[in-house]
Amino acid sequence: MDVDFETLKKSYYDGPLKRNNCIIKNNSELNNFFEELSFLQLDYPPIPKINFSDNIVIAVARGGCPSEGYGIEIKKLRKDNGKLEVLVEETNPINDVLTDICTYPYHIIKTKKHEGEISFIIISKI
Repeated sequence: MDVDFETLKKSYYDGPLKRNNCIIKNNSELNNFFEELSFLQLDYPPIPKINFSDNIVIAVARGGCPSEGYGIEIKKLRKDNGKLEVLVEETNPINDVLTDICTYPYHIIKTKKHEGEISFIIISKI
């Protein structure tokens, strides 16, 4: 069964320095994640207000990539036998290197709280 979610922020340029898939269950963890987004900026990006009594936040980050054209996106959440599966699609450049700028793709979402197991399924797409 598919589960609804809302994108909080998605970017190709200002994500965490290291690859990471994480479940964020409280404001402290959310603040820590958003602090990692500020390394290319002078100010922290606005941190969304989340009611963690009812919701969780799921974030996927690709880490540093050598050029433009790399991406990461949570495509679907699926509940199966009490387990929540996070289907993540990673994309790579189709053509040669577009620019030599290092990028840091990530996607962060909010969904209803889930107490059971959560797993990530990564699908690579060229």
